[in-house]
Amino acid sequence: HPHFVVELVNNSEPFGHGLGIVAITVAVVLLDPSKRSRIAWFVGGSLGAGILASAAKLLIARYRPRAFDLENGTVWQTFRCWFPGFGGTSTQSMPSSHTVAAVGLAIMLSAWYPRGRWLFVTLAVLVGVNRMHQLAHFPSDVLVGAALGWFVGSWCVIGDQVTM
Repeated sequence: HPHFVVELVNNSEPFGHGLGIVAITVAVVLLDPSKRSRIAWFVGGSLGAGILASAAKLLIARYRPRAFDLENGTVWQTFRCWFPGFGGTSTQSMPSSHTVAAVGLAIMLSAWYPRGRWLFVTLAVLVGVNRMHQLAHFPSDVLVGAALGWFVGSWCVIGDQVTM
C-alpha cells in the first residue's frame, strides 16, 4: 500500500539522525555489555561519520532541491562554490549527513550483529530515500553520503577487529 511505504520512509529518519544514533548506542551499551570496551569504534563509525559529513559540507556549497528551481536551472547550477564555510543550510546539500551516519551505523551494527544485517541495510536505504523524498538532497548527495558512510564505517569495523 503506497501510504504505508510513504509513512515508512518518513519515519526512518531517526536511524540517520544524531539523537536516534545516540539512543541506539545507549541500547547497545545497556543490552550488550561485551561491547562496552569497544564502543568508541561504534561511535566513530556512526556519529563520527555524520560529523565528518557535516564538516565536508564546509568544503562545497550546493543548493538543496527544495531551495533551487530546477525548471529554470541545471543540476550543475546547484553547485555554488568551493570552501563556502558556513553558508547556511540551503547550500549544504552535499553530502547527505543523515545518509553518511545511517550507512556508517548500519555497517557497525551489521559487523556486531550479523543476523540483523538485512534490517540495518534496509533502514539505511530508507534514510537515503527519506532525504530525497523530503527534497533535502539530490540522489548524488545521497550516493556520495552512502559511499562516505561505507568508507568510515568499514574503517571503524577494521579498527575494532584489530584492537579486539
